[in-house]
Amino acid sequence: MRGPSAVVCGGRRKIAERLKDVVLGSAQERALEVGVGTRIAYERRIANRTQEQLAERAGVALGTIRKIERGERGVSDAVLDAIADALDIDPARLLPNRERPDDRVHRAMQALGQAVDTAAHPTLARRRTAQGGMSR
Repeated sequence: MRGPSAVVCGGRRKIAERLKDVVLGSAQERALEVGVGTRIAYERRIANRTQEQLAERAGVALGTIRKIERGERGVSDAVLDAIADALDIDPARLLPNRERPDDRVHRAMQALGQAVDTAAHPTLARRRTAQGGMSR
């Protein structure tokens, strides 16, 4: 049988979890922060810069850069812009779940290939469409 202290501890744990969600945001928001931090760390390494160098160039505290990269802190638009400027990149590159330009190019090339196939072999294209759009 659990004593009163076990019930209080369990209650505190639940309250702490709720407070964490309120303070840090939902799990989805935290996942976005981790994604942004991962992208920032990746782009920083590509630029061959240390966290200290990035913090100095962006005018942001070193601890802030570290927390952002670990996903422990969100990043405001102003800080995101400053970090992107310090890395000499477009701020959109730091946002996860965004379509990258090379993804669009890849899809465009696939569509172009299908258009060429259709123009070169119209009967084959009609047959593929009739079969449910099967690709090569």
